[in-house]
Amino acid sequence: MLFLRKRLQPGATLPQGTKLLADNAFPRPREFISKVDSDVIPFGYRHLDEILALFSIPRGSRMSDQVASTLRTCEASFDEPHTCATSVEAATEFATDALGTSHLRRAVLVVRGREPRRYIIAQNGIKRIGPPGARMVPCHPLPYPYVIRFCHNPDNVEAFSVELTGETADAEGGAAITAVAVCHSNTTNWDNRYFQMLNATPGEQICQFMPENYQLWVTAATQ
Repeated sequence: MLFLRKRLQPGATLPQGTKLLADNAFPRPREFISKVDSDVIPFGYRHLDEILALFSIPRGSRMSDQVASTLRTCEASFDEPHTCATSVEAATEFATDALGTSHLRRAVLVVRGREPRRYIIAQNGIKRIGPPGARMVPCHPLPYPYVIRFCHNPDNVEAFSVELTGETADAEGGAAITAVAVCHSNTTNWDNRYFQMLNATPGEQICQFMPENYQLWVTAATQ
């Protein structure tokens, strides 16, 4: 979910329907397979038929389309350093190289309680992750038979730990969520449709919350 940086304020209510927990659109394990396994399983669009057969995915199904899209994304060119990590070792290696240190921490969504009907940013609930200008590596999952995370090293970003509260849909009690918001401070080259969607001026800072199964790598000193 995208939102303007100026909306990241204590007491702000996120739009109803905002979901930070993973949905079931594509069955996906929470953890990587082992590096040993990932190294021997074929990976690449040219191996698509072999991969579909290996995981018993019917050709032409929605799942096969998602797998094909993931493989194409992983082979596409981007303006920033990136990788599709097929193991925890691969993700760690990329983050180490991108951040220039092996002293790393991961910031992730933490949920205590049930999924709330609506999220509210708690008072005094916003804390910057790292100093201004700190380098970061966000990683987000791509639909695949096992965990694949697209990790990249964008410029001009800042991140915040955000405490969210809310009422659960069944009124059995409240929930407390520690979320991670990543904000892009330079959006001058973004597609104009994003600003139209947010009723914003081109160049305004735009943020997004990292849902479940997303990760943000930072140096240990900045956590």
